[in-house]
Amino acid sequence: SSGINAEWPLRPGGDWKEIDKSCPQFEKYYQELGIIPEDEWSSFMEHFRADLPATFRIINSRGDSQSMSEILQNKYFSKLDGITVNGKPAPLPQVLTWYPNRLAWQLNMSRAEIRYSAEYLSLHQFLVAEAEKGSVARQEAVSMIPPLLLDAQPHHNILDMCAAPGSKTLQILEAVTSTEGVMPTGVVIANDGDYKRCHMLVTQTKRFNNPAYMITNEDATRFPNLKVLGPGDKTQVLKFDRILCDVPCTGDGTLRKNYAIWGKWSQAQALGIHKLQRRILLRGMDMLKPGGRLVYSTCSLNPIENEATVLSALRDRPEFRLLPTEGCLEGLKRVEGMTNWRVMHSSGTWYNKFEEVEDRHRKAIAPTMFSGDAAVHNLQYCMRVYPHLQNTGGFFICILEKQQVEERTQVKASEIETIADLPDKKEKSTDCDSALIPLL
Repeated sequence: SSGINAEWPLRPGGDWKEIDKSCPQFEKYYQELGIIPEDEWSSFMEHFRADLPATFRIINSRGDSQSMSEILQNKYFSKLDGITVNGKPAPLPQVLTWYPNRLAWQLNMSRAEIRYSAEYLSLHQFLVAEAEKGSVARQEAVSMIPPLLLDAQPHHNILDMCAAPGSKTLQILEAVTSTEGVMPTGVVIANDGDYKRCHMLVTQTKRFNNPAYMITNEDATRFPNLKVLGPGDKTQVLKFDRILCDVPCTGDGTLRKNYAIWGKWSQAQALGIHKLQRRILLRGMDMLKPGGRLVYSTCSLNPIENEATVLSALRDRPEFRLLPTEGCLEGLKRVEGMTNWRVMHSSGTWYNKFEEVEDRHRKAIAPTMFSGDAAVHNLQYCMRVYPHLQNTGGFFICILEKQQVEERTQVKASEIETIADLPDKKEKSTDCDSALIPLL
């Protein structure tokens, strides 16, 4: 953080300028797409324009998580009852009921409001100190969902394909080491294609010193086959029990903290990154064990990056199926995945199927972007989280399971578009945690 109030950034000349949180093309696109019922649209946009609440969770692998929870509630939260900030009653910290063991909390106040309250400032200082010790972790609420759906166990071999900056990897490490005194027998591999971001992974996860953890710096679309010793000391390709595929995306679900997106959003970005997302997902599917689970997620609302990517991969890998998410994480408000959508070219032209696409638009629009036979693949099992449902960011998550032993042909090297092939990857991709707001 620059230390400057995000609501009032400085102009180059030194004057204060309020951020323009409007984007007519964003609103027009999603209204015409119909992702939100009309009677919810005002609330949807109102939440997007409001600051994102600060959220944190208590680390659950040190044996003292419940003690930490009791300290927070008895020593700090209890002092917040009845206080006022700027003449208004201050909301109490809100537990995220869907997070296991009630170890995650949300503070429904802005950073500026927190500084006006001595009681909240005391809580802030305590949380900062405990974060340095590794007892708590700052993380956006929706970012906590994918690792929970992985259902990681200590004996699993797990790959996080696009791991930096590492908050989800940290959750996975917690899951495989949460049983006190039990050494994990599997391995957690955190990969990222950006060398500098791999250093962020080290910083984020070094507090665990887990012998079953390693970091790799590989292009996720070309992640290499890893050889391990199998029965009879024969080498075999390592297949994973769990894979997290939290892919680079346009990030329009993060408008509440990534303010630059308001002025830069374009449908062309989703069209441009769809192929990369698809190839990362296919590579992950090829590395999964039969019976294994892969969680695909983005912090985008666009079906081109979400349902379309998943649907096209399911068509190419028929041994996979989507698992229902309806009964997962009780208390989390979400909506089902989309089963029908249109595709819009950046010029504003809408298409219902690829056969309608004009020749001059076929360079940007691919057949894999359309819904087609979506109904037979149970895309309603996917999960969409919207800001107005529980005062969060926007997110998309689904669970894929590999059913058969059959080995599928990998994507040909000549067909692979790597991250490096994108003309400007920083402009075209955003991950949910890449611009995390400070803890408070």
